[in-house]
Amino acid sequence: METEETNTITYGSIICINHIEDGDALIGGDGFMKNSVILKGMSPLNKIDNPNSIEAIRYLNIQNCLFMVCPTWTNALKLQAQSLIPEERPQQIIIDDETDYDRRSVKSQSLAPTQVFTNYNQKVKSSAGAPREKAIRDAIKKMLKEYKYNIEVFDKEKNQKVMYDQQIQFLHIASSKWLCAKEEEAKFEKQNFRLYLSEYTSDDTLFKIVPAFKYQKEGDQIIYSSEIVRIIRSLPIQGKPTYLHCSGEKIDVKRTQIEINYQKNKINKREINSSNEEATQWKINLYSEKQQDGSGSGDLVWIHHSETSSTLGIDYNEQKLSVNKINASELSFDNYSGNSYGMWIIERVNYKQGGPFQFNQKYRFKHFSTNLYLAIVKAMKKEKSGSSTNIQTYQYQLQSVPDENSVFELESLKQDNKGQKKTEVGVEFVYIRNIKNRKYLDIRNNQDHKKEIIIGSELEPIILVQKNENAVFKLFKANDSETREVFFLDSCQRTLQKYLHYIQIELDTMDVDLYKIQLSKLKTGFKCISTLDEFIQSKIYVTRPSQKYGQISTQRQRLLKEQYFIDQLISILTKTVTKKDFFIWSHQKKVLKADLEELIKNEQNRKSQKLTDSEISLIVIYKVDLCSHIFNLLQSACQNNLTNQLYLFERLPQYQHFCKYLPSAVTFLIDIVRYNERILLNLSNGLNIQFDYEKKQEIVDDVDKKVKILINFYESGDQEDDKFKIPFKVHDRLIVKPINILQYFFNLLWDHEAYNKEYYTRFLRSICRFKSQGLSMNQENLYKLYKKFNVEGQLLFKLDYLSNPVSAAQSMEIDRRYQIQQMKELELTREQLFFFAEASFARNFLWKEELELSFKSQILFDNVWKQAQKYDDRLRPLWCKLGSALYVDQQPYNNVAYPIYCRLFDTCDKPKKVRRDQFDILAISDIIQYLKRKASMLYEKNSYPFNLNDELIFATTELIQTLLNLNILSPEQYPKLIKYYLNMIMFDRKNLQYINAAKVSYRKSIATRLEKKKNPTNLGFSAGLSMGLNAFSAIASLGQQEKVDDTEGKQPKKDDQSLFDQPELFNNPIMRGYMTQSYKLEKMISLPQSTMEIEIKLKICSIIDYILDQRQNFLISNILFWFKQYYQTIKSNQSSAQSWFLNTELVKEKYIPQLLPKIAQTGLEEIDNPPKQEVNLMQFDLLKEKLTFVNFFDQKVDIEEIHDLDFYFTQACKKITTVVKDDRDFKGSVFPYLLSTFYLVSDQVLEERCLNVMMRVFNQKEELKENLKKVQFIFDDDKSQMYEFVENKINDLRSRTEQSEIWLAKFKNKGDSLQSNTDLIKLLSLCMLQGSVIKGDQVMIQGELDVNTAVCDSKKQSIINFLRVHEQVILLSQEWNGTYDRGFYGLQAF
Repeated sequence: METEETNTITYGSIICINHIEDGDALIGGDGFMKNSVILKGMSPLNKIDNPNSIEAIRYLNIQNCLFMVCPTWTNALKLQAQSLIPEERPQQIIIDDETDYDRRSVKSQSLAPTQVFTNYNQKVKSSAGAPREKAIRDAIKKMLKEYKYNIEVFDKEKNQKVMYDQQIQFLHIASSKWLCAKEEEAKFEKQNFRLYLSEYTSDDTLFKIVPAFKYQKEGDQIIYSSEIVRIIRSLPIQGKPTYLHCSGEKIDVKRTQIEINYQKNKINKREINSSNEEATQWKINLYSEKQQDGSGSGDLVWIHHSETSSTLGIDYNEQKLSVNKINASELSFDNYSGNSYGMWIIERVNYKQGGPFQFNQKYRFKHFSTNLYLAIVKAMKKEKSGSSTNIQTYQYQLQSVPDENSVFELESLKQDNKGQKKTEVGVEFVYIRNIKNRKYLDIRNNQDHKKEIIIGSELEPIILVQKNENAVFKLFKANDSETREVFFLDSCQRTLQKYLHYIQIELDTMDVDLYKIQLSKLKTGFKCISTLDEFIQSKIYVTRPSQKYGQISTQRQRLLKEQYFIDQLISILTKTVTKKDFFIWSHQKKVLKADLEELIKNEQNRKSQKLTDSEISLIVIYKVDLCSHIFNLLQSACQNNLTNQLYLFERLPQYQHFCKYLPSAVTFLIDIVRYNERILLNLSNGLNIQFDYEKKQEIVDDVDKKVKILINFYESGDQEDDKFKIPFKVHDRLIVKPINILQYFFNLLWDHEAYNKEYYTRFLRSICRFKSQGLSMNQENLYKLYKKFNVEGQLLFKLDYLSNPVSAAQSMEIDRRYQIQQMKELELTREQLFFFAEASFARNFLWKEELELSFKSQILFDNVWKQAQKYDDRLRPLWCKLGSALYVDQQPYNNVAYPIYCRLFDTCDKPKKVRRDQFDILAISDIIQYLKRKASMLYEKNSYPFNLNDELIFATTELIQTLLNLNILSPEQYPKLIKYYLNMIMFDRKNLQYINAAKVSYRKSIATRLEKKKNPTNLGFSAGLSMGLNAFSAIASLGQQEKVDDTEGKQPKKDDQSLFDQPELFNNPIMRGYMTQSYKLEKMISLPQSTMEIEIKLKICSIIDYILDQRQNFLISNILFWFKQYYQTIKSNQSSAQSWFLNTELVKEKYIPQLLPKIAQTGLEEIDNPPKQEVNLMQFDLLKEKLTFVNFFDQKVDIEEIHDLDFYFTQACKKITTVVKDDRDFKGSVFPYLLSTFYLVSDQVLEERCLNVMMRVFNQKEELKENLKKVQFIFDDDKSQMYEFVENKINDLRSRTEQSEIWLAKFKNKGDSLQSNTDLIKLLSLCMLQGSVIKGDQVMIQGELDVNTAVCDSKKQSIINFLRVHEQVILLSQEWNGTYDRGFYGLQAF
């Protein structure tokens, strides 16, 4: 009776279904890249013993053939939500034109192409409106409730026995999809109906298990394991019973005869469909009674070795057993996560039996990613080196087909209280023993066995004859999220392997079958690449509560690298496209695009058995376009991931030649280079251009004396037709040391067969800086290459043309007849201007000298911000950037870093002169008016809901930041700047109506406050409440679709909680359908992310941070001035003043509140201005006057006061807003704007910046306390003199560092021009020594101290550190090392 109970099929049981003729042929499917259901031979003993064969690629894991039996439930609300989703179109291959602007180009540049923004605006216009968005949000909420209800039904019916003729559903374990019989035509047996795996449940997913024999009908109607049954669709099709049916054997066209004969007696692969005429008999096997909470057979596990903190794995390149070291700092036994390429499936010898791991049971260890089995076999080796005697030993082996050497058992370390061994493993440590050879697995640390160290291997897997305490392992099960992600990647990997296998077969004109297979594999390849891209961007298969829709997942980026997807994708790039393919793609693509639809249409109704040249060329074009999509995927895999960026850049020679043809390849390369400082600093390695700086030309060597070598870049020994012989150029050569990437792209600019010159220029300008730091070595080498190539007769950069606004603007007028070509010329013009701006960035004097003669400041600035239609708007931001680099960020202005931590006590009350009066190039008023105009346009009803995505706004904001850093912009402009920028940073095109509602509510609160002052007695309770409404309360109410009962002591209902707050519900496999459907609905209402808008808001945060830094610097200066005033009072009156000043309580109660800043406003009336409480007259003496911040500089010293943000915002509101002009008590607050931005934004970096700014606004007092701890006061005369001396010299050193590319070159030609620079650094070095004094313009050492043995003074070192002398020395060192091989004595001394 107990056996019957355990073999009963119940709800929640895990089963596998095999064909009655073959017990190893199981119903299953991939479930990810392919949703078809097949009958697949699963026995590991019947595999092809060749891991590289196509059959090995097609092999499925046992999880792909497992199903969970589930009851029926409701689908009404789910179907309503599904009706909102448009039907998916059949997968089609889209040919990309090389002239199309890459979809990712906006991510790789600060100023993106205009065409991208045009397409973006069109998509925004066609997106769902607010009513439709609300309907979608409501549908998602209702659908969630329905899913919760269905899960509750399932929990109640779990473990109930399943009866014949009872409606059930089958949940696919690997993919969490449902077996579905659709009234659609099957793929192979056209007379039957399609069976596939569906994301959602419906009437099509309902089935019944019916008896196959009469005796089953007369029994207890309970279904037992191993019973022979039939499976029928619950609802008949065309009025007839519809049974699960198995087709005949599928013989692939390209399967070898050996593979066919090897499996002729077994079922290999058949289609499963549903039929009204035939009914196949099936056998249902109970795999497991339920899903295991702990680890068990068939689960993905890591085999963790405790003593060495490592896991067993397989080396990807050598296909041998290896060891993966686990970082001890990241090791967590509660949430263990190892290398995903080190996952194993531990299955029983009877692979159709699951359940928890048990001791003394027979298991096989199968590596998940390679499907290889671990085994211990006997081997023979020589006893000693040179000896002929062989001895028997044991070694590890990886087997495609397992044998008796691959069978292991788990042994327990402990026994229970009765002295008997436990049966289930659970969470215990175990020994792993090979049964046949009676040997144990272990891992040895070679550092502990120095005599047996293997070169290049710290940890080594070894075999033990006897177990010991070191040979202890623990099996860690991968969680549901990791399991599903790895199964998805395994599906994609097999898809790409099959694509690579078939696409490398040479296509013959008579091989129509292969042509169809290659077309099919190309379609699945396109689908696989695009699906992987969405996977990295968290748009599909959400597995963690922390994931946000559309956000790049670093965890998934790591998975792609661990699973060697990057290597596989590069392999596809290098193995599938040849030089001949590129020639066809670039010359015949435009011709074939016109015939594309006809070719695809004729593909289905083909009668001819011979392929045309167009059809063969079409395959080539598809292959190259697939490579373009691969670069888009690699770009996502490397975004903000330094490890992946370095990994891919090291493999640049393998795919560098793609940059000539594919814009996506250039865009990808830009993305991995421009955000990685390590790569940027080494780009000029190997590039040695002899240049004469006086003649401004390259020093040309005698070419006749050089040995010329020309090597085919693409492949060797390839027999090609004469018509495909292409003349080679410098960038098409392959040598041992590849051509420098800068040289390569400059060669492409002058190559007449390279058509994407705007992208080549974009790459060159993207390497000129890292964030806000200019890379002068790269800029200098670009200058040399520019002067080398841009000579008379072959000018590409035409300065006369670019510097003329009229001619440049005329080039922007597009003729529709030549739109594509003119758009390319337009972008090239823009990119060239952008290139000059970046090349001259950070005061590069070589480029400044080259460009300032052509680009006058008047030409660049006069028409940037004025509302004139004379010039095209697409040129204005580039003039702004170029003008800023050439004329704004120049001497005599220097960046000022606040707060200043090193202060001279004697001069703390003497303000430093600011040279703002000399800066008359820019009209600041025009800039302010432009920002005002743009800020007001954002919220106009008839304006684009996308105005913040403006290149000129970004360029202007960047210019404002530069003016602030140079201390050029007066604080008088701060109020308007803060007001306009707060309107911009709060702007969100998706929630525009809510923001406008908040503004209306804010104005009403001001009007109510004014009314209350006039008639304080006529306001009731409701008016008092409305007074509290403002921007903050309106924004805080966004997203609250339902009322919440916040009665004291009452907890929110469980149904109102978010899915992400219920991890047990989130990880339920039944919820996968909800998450898939909700993400599809989310995709309908989510707009594409605007990188430009995010960059603008990040710049605004930087501007606010700088003003806050200035505020902190002023607060420190105010405290120092107060201290100095009262210190002088003590010195003048020692009797009464000293005792009064040293009165700690008086200072604490009176002066400290006057020195500390006020608390920022929240924007809530009830918090900022709480009502006054009644005071007991008997305790009236406790009331004290409220003190506020005091500016002690006021009317004593002419120092500008830097106010807090609320003050500037209030001033701006009173000047600009008519509503608050008459309200003297009005106090504005920046907090609601920052909070709304934080609430509405989805970008993680911007979220962190907004949160940091908000924390700084409210923590000014704490920040001031921390800054005061860092301040160093200088009272001594000698140190004060040294401080002033170094401060003067640092400006000279900074100027020399900025012009280093000029004087270093002169030193190279003239041996004596470096001495003055060396003397300057020596002087600065002497300033740090003990006993050093300043005498005039020299530094002397007192006494008879030896300079070489003198000791440094730590206080003087700290002064040097505060003045940041080391930064200039480091920059100078980088310039020197990039120019010369030998050291710089002055730098070494410093």
